[in-house]
Amino acid sequence: MLSPDDCLEDDEFEDLVEDVTEEARTFGNLVKVVIPRPSPGSNPAVAGVGKAFLEYACLDSSSHCRRSMDRMWFAGRRIAAGFYPEDMFAAGDYGYDVHCPEDDG
Repeated sequence: MLSPDDCLEDDEFEDLVEDVTEEARTFGNLVKVVIPRPSPGSNPAVAGVGKAFLEYACLDSSSHCRRSMDRMWFAGRRIAAGFYPEDMFAAGDYGYDVHCPEDDG
């Protein structure tokens, strides 16, 4: 969804989080937005960089978001939306590679 460069500049990153949050709220009761980013001067290989993780209060909202955002364009890139393991999300582990519907071709 995002390039690592989108996550480096503070102002651009804040705008990105705001844009993603605003769009995600249209699908239901949004609980949390996580967009991993590398720290300046650190190894850019941070788990989950380039992805946005959204948590909703209920499965219906999550499903609506996934159906609506999958294959949508955002910042010049096509979104591949999928569900992420809840236990890994809760633990802050964003390194799992999720199978998304777009992968089916």
